[in-house]
Amino acid sequence: MTALIAFKYKVGDYNGRKLAERCVDVMTRHGAWTMAVNYRGLRLLVRSEARDVDAIVLPGDKGLVSGILFERREGGDRRLYEIDDAAVSAWCATEAQALVEKYWGPYLAVISDSERDRVLILRDPLGARACYFAELPGVHVMFTDVADWAQLSSLTIDDDYIALFLRHTRIEGARTGLCGVSEAIPGVLYRWERSGPAETIAWAPWPPARGAAIFNFDEARAALRRSAEAAAGAWAHADLPIVHRLSGGFDSSAALACLMRCGASDIVCVNERPLNVPEGDEFDAAARMAAH
Repeated sequence: MTALIAFKYKVGDYNGRKLAERCVDVMTRHGAWTMAVNYRGLRLLVRSEARDVDAIVLPGDKGLVSGILFERREGGDRRLYEIDDAAVSAWCATEAQALVEKYWGPYLAVISDSERDRVLILRDPLGARACYFAELPGVHVMFTDVADWAQLSSLTIDDDYIALFLRHTRIEGARTGLCGVSEAIPGVLYRWERSGPAETIAWAPWPPARGAAIFNFDEARAALRRSAEAAAGAWAHADLPIVHRLSGGFDSSAALACLMRCGASDIVCVNERPLNVPEGDEFDAAARMAAH
């Protein structure tokens, strides 16, 4: 995937600026990085990957969106390839509410809000794109690949977290298996303010759920179909090949049927087939569905 790494220091902090500049020098000497933003204490580097989609560069040196962004609209959601300045201004003014309400997709947004002298970082609510945070003296760091961070700092295993994770693998949060490295929680807006880092919840399931209660079965079924076909239609017309996780069960089979009905043609299905574990083998069921 396209890799990002960002360094933020307080404007006027000489030591922080020099350290951020040294970090940029280290990264650019060890990889094909380009400077995406160099403005008021923010240095944002991007390393493109041929197998990934191009990042959406925001106008006016305001950052970028890595990944795929769909716009919700009447008549069918559509993939966006550029964002206008008015939309970015609305994202900043609403603490990213205008972003999560009107757009969706597997994305990671890094926005330079120059009007309020801060940086906004938002990982989409499904967490499709990696995003991590760490600190250097006087410098906040955001990165998407731990291997890049390892070029700037030694890595120390958090043994207590590893022990906890091995006992409870479904526990998820900001803490990681590396000391001093935290993971961005999907749907949380991270703000690098002049006063320091802060965070707020930009997306949560309960506000839209409260206003969407349907107590009639037929109405609920029709609404679910409309939602599934809207998402499938957006992907089907996104000019991208699709890899679909097909187990042969109801959910993945219904999703595949929606994709096909919406005109998707370049689809590759994958499934789990663990060695010598018959009860976990999805191949037969997935193959029957694919053939159908």
